[in-house]
Amino acid sequence: MIEIAAIAEASSVQSLGNLPIGARVVDPSWEWEHRLGVEYSNIDIDGNPTPLGLIKPVVWIVVAKDHYGVGSGVTLLTEELIGQFPFDNSSDRYTEDNPPSHWGASGTGNATLGLRPWLNSYGIHSGEGFYNEFSDDFKANVVQVTIPNSHWDTSSIYTTTDKVFIPSASELGDAENEWANPGGTIYPYFDGANDTDLIAKLGTDAKWYWTRSPNPSWASSGVRCISSTGG
Repeated sequence: MIEIAAIAEASSVQSLGNLPIGARVVDPSWEWEHRLGVEYSNIDIDGNPTPLGLIKPVVWIVVAKDHYGVGSGVTLLTEELIGQFPFDNSSDRYTEDNPPSHWGASGTGNATLGLRPWLNSYGIHSGEGFYNEFSDDFKANVVQVTIPNSHWDTSSIYTTTDKVFIPSASELGDAENEWANPGGTIYPYFDGANDTDLIAKLGTDAKWYWTRSPNPSWASSGVRCISSTGG
């Protein structure tokens, strides 16, 4: 279980489309509890209580514009990690004949937890999750986009449609660690970025976090992660 950075694609309402790359955006009408425990809880991996996470508005960074072909849309990335959540906890895919999960399969099969449906508040996480907490005004300005992904086992490209999603390795400027076919192109905000620029924190601590890119290493459940040092 590790930390996530969530992305939403928003329209140019309230002049979002006129903001420069790197600008910060906040909707003060809703708040999110940045829980520090596993599975978005206040309990650590050993079952011990963690300090309570701060409840505060989410700060977003403008990282790209018209990146997914939606006209005047901008891509927003949370400035901080929003919590810890498993990419997928299914057991029917983690066998020799069934490779680990990938973004399109997150939360399917016999999974009871999945990052993709949790971020988008649907399926097994309907009525809960990140998107469910957005204000009505914020939801009204979030659009569903088609994003590229790569299969773990064949490296072939497929697409999913999402409102909230995590970046690929290539979109973070980490293309050398993209397994086979890249899942998208770099966000302008990360053009020229180094490992330090990819460090993200939950609370006061730098944590490692998921991307939606495959990784041939079974040790990371077949998904490329960014470490707490940005590598």
